[in-house]
Amino acid sequence: MIRVKIDGLLDFALDGVDWNAKSGNKQPNDFVEQLISFLRITFECLDPLSNVAREAMCFGACSHISNKMIGLLVGLDYDDYGITPIQKINHNGIQNLALDVAAFETFSTGCGVPQLSECFRELRFFTLALLDRELVDLVADEDRRMAKYPLLDLNKLKNVLDKYDVAVVSTTDKLKGGFGLGKGKGGEGSASAHTLDSKDLAKLKKSIFSQI
Repeated sequence: MIRVKIDGLLDFALDGVDWNAKSGNKQPNDFVEQLISFLRITFECLDPLSNVAREAMCFGACSHISNKMIGLLVGLDYDDYGITPIQKINHNGIQNLALDVAAFETFSTGCGVPQLSECFRELRFFTLALLDRELVDLVADEDRRMAKYPLLDLNKLKNVLDKYDVAVVSTTDKLKGGFGLGKGKGGEGSASAHTLDSKDLAKLKKSIFSQI
């Protein structure tokens, strides 16, 4: 039932999200706040359960959200995620998604369930990598890529790059080069925000094609 409710919230709320945005958000997308509010109420109702049962349901819910968001990004080749993929996304859309992921991680960290935020680890790697100014070099160097983004799947990354739109980036983002992302837990996945251009995309796709 929890997953069905999550699916219903996402199906309704995602229609209003512009992933090819003209500017970056200052706070997470509205659907994130709706989902977190639902999870907070739901998790409180699980208190009477044993710790094992409660933690299993919390992990199931957060993993389901993360998988849905990954499915949203990667497209129809991964239709087992059961969500209609986005058609286009740009730098601002990735920035906004990074804020969404950070909000999910902050919430899950405060739930009192050990390691719950790790449910969003792959999604975090996707957003950080796509904003990383070293991405072209990292994709070409498997050892460096695996050290920094061990869960970054090249097949999935290719699908995201196929819908990446370089045309729409706000003037502010061009001047700043995106926004400071800081470091992930334990320093993993740290990135310096960067806007991909058409040359970057060509290099990335060529490098990925040679490896898959």
